[in-house]
Amino acid sequence: MEPRPAVTRTLTFPMPGRALFTNRVLRAHWSVRHRLVAAHRQHCRAIVNHYFATLPDWGRQYQFAWVEAEVVFVLPEMPDGRRRKRSKWPDNDGCLTASKAMFDALVDQGVLVDDGPEYVRSVTVRQERPPTGPEEIRVTLKGEPR
Repeated sequence: MEPRPAVTRTLTFPMPGRALFTNRVLRAHWSVRHRLVAAHRQHCRAIVNHYFATLPDWGRQYQFAWVEAEVVFVLPEMPDGRRRKRSKWPDNDGCLTASKAMFDALVDQGVLVDDGPEYVRSVTVRQERPPTGPEEIRVTLKGEPR
């Protein structure tokens, strides 16, 4: 059986609160952290559900057997034109913590089988800094449909 062609889907999520980035999440009390992660995960579930429900024939063709993911954190410059201090930008490994709830939501909604290494083969994280626009996270999934 020959492999099916790769499919690419891009979802846009709102930026979670800064408390979900690694440097801040480690300082928070576990109950506060749990509430923040649960709320963000629920919000991500609603976005995933809405995105795939608007596509025609929602079903197995939108479920991935495996994916390679690119996570882009869009962090625009300050509205008044000032530049952010270097310390105000989260580093890329800190961004992975903030994107965990998004991958969990993709699993919860059945888009991914699991978020383990056999299903999510690679995750690339990068940042963009446009002059204006909303803070958001774009997740591009490229993989083989189930």
